[in-house]
Amino acid sequence: MSIISRIKWVMVVILLNMPLPLLAAEAEATETIAITSEPTKCYEAVWGSDEKKKAGLGLNAGQAVTLCSGTTNAARVVECFLEAWAHPKNGGLGLTTGQAITLCKTNSLQ
Repeated sequence: MSIISRIKWVMVVILLNMPLPLLAAEAEATETIAITSEPTKCYEAVWGSDEKKKAGLGLNAGQAVTLCSGTTNAARVVECFLEAWAHPKNGGLGLTTGQAITLCKTNSLQ
């Protein structure tokens, strides 16, 4: 793994572990932040949400970030992933998780 790749992953880990008040300094503790951007909608769909009791698809945080980063259409990315990852007997391609992520991440769909 190159040094640039390691730096990128360290930055992702730092951003994912940053407390929400640092990202939204004016948000009060009782205020909920609406998830409206396409990358965050996608991430919530594939990673899940404890607060909303959504299970997600079983991806780890890094896989969810890779799949969802830069998406402009969360539903399209999630649908592509589900089709690519599903077993061929269920109408899918039967790809591994990593292959399905590579196939369906936004830069692959454009």
